[in-house]
Amino acid sequence: METIAKERRLKNIWVCMSCNNTMRSPKKMEYCNKCGAIKIRAKKKGKNVK
Repeated sequence: METIAKERRLKNIWVCMSCNNTMRSPKKMEYCNKCGAIKIRAKKKGKNVK
């Protein structure tokens, strides 16, 4: 059950490729809230994801 919860949590997380800011949104963000860059990717599942 833990892995399903982790994947659901990562589903709505986006990361700015310029400033590494993480944002939560059901849809892909148009631009970064912090620096305004348009290069945004989905957060990848890492080792230390809680």
